[in-house]
Amino acid sequence: MNSTIERMVRLFKALIFLMILLAAIHVAGQDYQEYQGIIEQIKKQTSVYKYGEGRGSSQAMADAAAEADLAKRINGTVSVNNGSNMSYDPTTGGDESVSSAIDYSSTVNLRNAEYLRWEKLFNEETTDYFTFVYVGVEDLRAAEEERRNQIVEWVAEGINQEKMMNIAGALRYYNWAYATAAHFNDRVKVWVNDTEKDALTWLPNKIESVLGNIRVSAKPDGIIYTPDDFDKYHVIFDVTYGGHKVSGLDLNYFNGQRNVRSHAKDGEAALLYPSAPEGGKINIRIEYAYRAEAEAGYDESLKSAIKGGSDYKAGALSSLSIPCTFKNNEVKIKPNNVAVAEKAKLSAEARKEEVLYKEPRKTIDRDTLISNDMMCILKMQKVEQAIRSNDLATIDELFTPDGLKSFKRMTREAKLTVVGHPEYRVEKTDLVTIGKGIPLSVKTRKGNHVTKEKLVFRFDNFSGKISSVAYALTERAENDIFRKADWNINSRYSLLQFMEDYQTAFMVKDSVYIKNVFSDNAIIIIGTFSKGGKSKFIESNQIISGNKQINYKRWNKDQYMANLRQLMKTKDWVHISFEENEISKIETGDQLGNSEALWIEIRQNWSVSGGYNDTGYLALQINLKPQGSQINVRTFTPEFIDLNELKRRFPIGS
Repeated sequence: MNSTIERMVRLFKALIFLMILLAAIHVAGQDYQEYQGIIEQIKKQTSVYKYGEGRGSSQAMADAAAEADLAKRINGTVSVNNGSNMSYDPTTGGDESVSSAIDYSSTVNLRNAEYLRWEKLFNEETTDYFTFVYVGVEDLRAAEEERRNQIVEWVAEGINQEKMMNIAGALRYYNWAYATAAHFNDRVKVWVNDTEKDALTWLPNKIESVLGNIRVSAKPDGIIYTPDDFDKYHVIFDVTYGGHKVSGLDLNYFNGQRNVRSHAKDGEAALLYPSAPEGGKINIRIEYAYRAEAEAGYDESLKSAIKGGSDYKAGALSSLSIPCTFKNNEVKIKPNNVAVAEKAKLSAEARKEEVLYKEPRKTIDRDTLISNDMMCILKMQKVEQAIRSNDLATIDELFTPDGLKSFKRMTREAKLTVVGHPEYRVEKTDLVTIGKGIPLSVKTRKGNHVTKEKLVFRFDNFSGKISSVAYALTERAENDIFRKADWNINSRYSLLQFMEDYQTAFMVKDSVYIKNVFSDNAIIIIGTFSKGGKSKFIESNQIISGNKQINYKRWNKDQYMANLRQLMKTKDWVHISFEENEISKIETGDQLGNSEALWIEIRQNWSVSGGYNDTGYLALQINLKPQGSQINVRTFTPEFIDLNELKRRFPIGS
């Protein structure tokens, strides 16, 4: 108790002294005599302040010298940042008022550094500039605690991502946590399966273990030669982690002309080549560091760590190589030939690390809804053949006008290639007929991103024509919608179709669909980080609880759409995928007519060209209808928000 009181007294005295100092400070360019007394007082209070002094031929050089001197006095180097909020929401850019930081290697972030500047004229041609910079010791301690908390959060998120088989996310957060801990030599304790670990020693072993448990193997029927296609060679791989299908992993490879990123989904990845791979090998590199995303992010400590080269060095573990041969223009790979990474020697510590996996929740049985509707299957087969022959004009009659429009948008934004053998399936209720089964490689028009997708068809129950198409959700996300719960099957299919269309609209850059799917009075919440302690839900500025203080701003539909259109205009590709979700119906009586209201909160993995890759929770309040469902509220948060809290804060009609 006494130590707490003494600390409060010291802080109070320091605050009074700081107020006196600030009152004495005027503007840069004054003579040193004006600051001499202040500087001498600061230097005497070594338990309250750290300081640095610098001199240079320009003010910038003097600042840099003073900052370097300050760095030495706190036994490291410092990144000075005068406070920042950074938007978490990638679709809007959110709050762009991110404070610029003085960029050099750091061991702490200082938001409250104060500068005294003056200059001395020696003659008409020579002027020296001087800087005195100081910061409170309590600020240093707060920054250190904040950084350590961030490491703990990244490890926890990495574990969550690994359990969901989103290995891209797991590697990203593990590496970021390790880079920060290594750069600052932070001895942080983290919890892994109820066991306490030292982050700095556990993380490199964990990253090594993750990379060593990735399997990339050629599918027996996954080698396709298409002589009429620009990318003549299509190679499809099974991608697993610890024997489980990977729902997210970024693979980089050189296709003979440019570097391409391939995104694994549901345990498969596609690699496309305009000409035969050189050297009789298919070489792949696993993306694990995500340096571009780190340098573009909000965390100054991470930026400094990455630029200082402190991230994990994977070496051969991140480089895969599969021998292949060519005969009669066909790629020949021994089936199940596994990439070299599997055979790499792991350290004894890495071999001890277990694969973290969360079993999917049980889903309801839909086998009774399977239909042998040959008319639907024949239509899907015709679409398949048209894609294979690149003769899409021959199938216009299979679609309704809206269905044809959605299909043409899809083929305009990306090059679709059928890969593997379709396994057709038709599911039918009294309201919907859905067809599945065409596996595709989807390559952006500029050719720098490819992903493996499955095509979903919706059929009009009156005309039998294809009324819309979409890319399927991941198996985990779809099954989660159909998990055992007490609400009707038609509502589930309506929600599934809505989420498929929502996901596809971003991937094909259909801003018109997204505009129409939001109600005119939609509430759109844009999150910004404000570093600090834990927070609670506050009505006035919509701060929602979590491990970080997260400030929310409300945008209207026009603001959201303006930012979204700009993003789609400037980015070559946008890719989102969904994972586990929670759903809660809203009791509304009869006020919605022929619809029902619900909340869905779903984990969203987001990436765009140019280096942005992130994960968070998308929550939507939807008026769900057989046709024309609309979003009333949309939030995007770094952490899961209790749906009851969202219901309370955003009731229907709010």
